[in-house]
Amino acid sequence: MYLVELYPFATRARGIALFQLFGRGANFFNTFVNPIGMKNAQWKYLLSYVVFLVFEITIIYFLWPETSGRTLEELAFLFEDKDKAEQAAAATDKQLQHDDDAAENYRTGVSEKDGPAVVQSEGAPVAEKDGTGVTTIENKTT
Repeated sequence: MYLVELYPFATRARGIALFQLFGRGANFFNTFVNPIGMKNAQWKYLLSYVVFLVFEITIIYFLWPETSGRTLEELAFLFEDKDKAEQAAAATDKQLQHDDDAAENYRTGVSEKDGPAVVQSEGAPVAEKDGTGVTTIENKTT
């Protein structure tokens, strides 16, 4: 999940492809080079792994930012420039507002066209929205 948080949306696919390239390279190394090293240097070959792991842990601990407990939009300020972060936040707010409105319309049975909702079951409450945007719910029988 860290790669999704790390790369800006515009370069996310390239970043993940680069990660896959290095992962495949490491897999090649483990498959074809390690047996040769173990055969020639025996247990001493494992010391190279210990040194590399200590290097990796040190780099990750001191240089990688902590991302747990934050959303992608909150992390935009760490990895993207200010303009893109503001655009992402605005788009997210717009979508959240649209989702809230859609959920309210679904709950009250009002369509987004400000017209009366059609309730399929007979005798059930009918929600209508007048020109001022006020929703009224009435029991009507047909």
